[in-house]
Amino acid sequence: MPLIVQMFFIYFTFTLSQIFPFLNSWGKFLHIQDVDAFFSALLALILYTGAYIGEVVKAGINSIPKGQFEAAQSLGMNRFQVMWYIIYPQAIRIIIPPLTSQFLNLIKNSSLAMTIGVAELTFATQQIDAETFRGFEAATAVTILYIILTLSTSFVMNLVEIKFSKGVKNA
Repeated sequence: MPLIVQMFFIYFTFTLSQIFPFLNSWGKFLHIQDVDAFFSALLALILYTGAYIGEVVKAGINSIPKGQFEAAQSLGMNRFQVMWYIIYPQAIRIIIPPLTSQFLNLIKNSSLAMTIGVAELTFATQQIDAETFRGFEAATAVTILYIILTLSTSFVMNLVEIKFSKGVKNA
């Protein structure tokens, strides 16, 4: 299901601030103008991205040969020990690159929150354009901000990938 459909469905079907009253106090603390729109967008992004991340993790774990699991169990390890010491360390190296892609998609998908009235970067660009007729300058600034966000995310994930690949020789 497309993310924008999920956002519309959550926003127009549920009044999250009535279902979860504590969101109003969080909204005041975070200086959020439209609490329902913000938390609807957040929930939609969490559900949408969480499903993809879950599949990435599942695929990474399933990519480890079953013989690894069986060999570790034959050494007397229980299921938790096998997963923690054998499977997860190998799977994390496989998971990191597609996980990076999902984080970058999350940054880009956050711009869809504008459709339900959340004042994020793209929304701010349109506001600046409407008030000052300086749309090009605003779009340039937002583009630079998105580039900074995505490059810093890529940089951090590359550092994580390097950390987890230490001591592993490529065949």
